[in-house]
Amino acid sequence: MSFESRKTKIGRVVRDNMDKTVVVTVDRRRSHRLYKKSINVRKKYVVHDAQNEANIGDLVSLIETRPMSRTKRWRLLDIIEKVDLAEVTPEDIKLSEDVQKAQKTAPEPVIKVEEEPAAEVEEEADAEVED
Repeated sequence: MSFESRKTKIGRVVRDNMDKTVVVTVDRRRSHRLYKKSINVRKKYVVHDAQNEANIGDLVSLIETRPMSRTKRWRLLDIIEKVDLAEVTPEDIKLSEDVQKAQKTAPEPVIKVEEEPAAEVEEEADAEVED
């Protein structure tokens, strides 16, 4: 297979927890064959990443290649856009749970409601009944 005839696709990395392998989602729009409405179609590809360069959220380019395993038929061509995602550690999650508990146990602010207008309305109603 010559290099010119190989298919290429562009997509986002959605999984990178395997060694030398990433899962890339490729989105495309197609028209419904009967109703002609535009539909978003999403497909996942298992891609070979030899240097483990790609991370979750990166925009990457894929190229068709020989079968490397049962599901890997694509190779990472290049990374178009790197995305820095904040990593959440278990300590951060525990910290946020402590903050939520502190918010629940904090006393709620007391709001004073003035009852004078209601008393005036009652006196006016009593005056109208007496007349």
